[in-house]
Amino acid sequence: MEEDEPTGADNEFSDEFYGDYEDKIEENLQMEGKKKERKRRIREVNVKSSSLTFVAGVMSLIAFSMFLYAFPSGIDVAPVHSILHEGEFAFYGAIYGNGNIELYGENCTLYVENGTFNVDEVKIVGVALYNISYAYYNSSGARFHEIFLKGNVTIMSREIYYSGYVNGKINGNMSARFGGEIEMKGAKYVDSYVYEEKPFLKIVPVAMDKIFILEDGYTEIEGTSINASKLYTRGEGKLMGEGLSIKSHIEFVDSKFYTTEKSFYIIPYKIIFIWIAAIIIFIASLFVKGGQRDMDKKLYGTSVILGIFFFAISLFLWIKQAEVIFGKSIALSLTLSSIVTITFFLLPYIVAVAIIGFPIKTAITSAMSMLGMTNLGKAIGRPAGFIASFWLGIVLLPCILNMIIVPFIRLFSG
Repeated sequence: MEEDEPTGADNEFSDEFYGDYEDKIEENLQMEGKKKERKRRIREVNVKSSSLTFVAGVMSLIAFSMFLYAFPSGIDVAPVHSILHEGEFAFYGAIYGNGNIELYGENCTLYVENGTFNVDEVKIVGVALYNISYAYYNSSGARFHEIFLKGNVTIMSREIYYSGYVNGKINGNMSARFGGEIEMKGAKYVDSYVYEEKPFLKIVPVAMDKIFILEDGYTEIEGTSINASKLYTRGEGKLMGEGLSIKSHIEFVDSKFYTTEKSFYIIPYKIIFIWIAAIIIFIASLFVKGGQRDMDKKLYGTSVILGIFFFAISLFLWIKQAEVIFGKSIALSLTLSSIVTITFFLLPYIVAVAIIGFPIKTAITSAMSMLGMTNLGKAIGRPAGFIASFWLGIVLLPCILNMIIVPFIRLFSG
């Protein structure tokens, strides 16, 4: 049986069918090629991104080590306040001076040029340079256990009588009154046996060194008169006659930490303005979206590394500045004192990151995302947020402490 030969219509159908089939094959090949090219580009971006991340990590470790070497004590950004006081006050710390001295002692050991003498009671009067390692000082005079003397004095006791030049040291239970200018500074150690009372600092882990307690009288801070029944501060001072001048970083006046920062209730206006700006920029970024650029895709890992690096720098600077302000160092131990100190130092930092660093980072990242540079925005925003958390957080530290610490102080101090 003979097969039918294809007609012209059949030929046209065959040509059209095979033509479409070939077009689809070509289209599939092109799609496969595009997929392979896309995969190749993604691999290339990932490789470059990994290389950038590795380089950023190595450079950050080197930079962090160099920073610690250059600034082992951190960077001092805390505002210094000038305090003037006339009236009753008490001080814990070291005392230096040059002038009249009238000293009484019991069970003392005298180390002078003439030898070493153990005396039951002693009185020393004269004019001398003096250096008291640690003392409790108030309007009645000073109480201490060690003093270095250099000058012309008279030593009177049953065991020794001497009048002339002395350059030596005395240990024992002593009290003294001084004339002339007296400098009050930080001590190398704290002598708990000279405490008259422990101040309100039952919660605040502050060293009992360079502590001033100002009471009745006239007080002003930075030229502004303060009406307070009691003021606590930590700093260094100078007493001339009845006038006491102090340089300090932070003050607790009656029931809160002293600040002149303008606030809405207890929230500083600076914080409110930062949040308003961040919210506006964030909302704008929801409506204006730029396509992510290829270069930006390579920066994700780098943004993470830079965030970790500046977080470490910010936290280190915060801890060092807190040590300067409060006089205590963080000890990594499980003692109650250590836990309280760590919590007191780190809780305000966490709050500063939340109310300062987060909105700044969000504002920068949102602004850059409108340009298609989200990862670059993170690489800039995270460091900026952490550095601002340290710098502005320390400046606003009294406000932050009033928000989170003062309620506990009031609760536990009654």
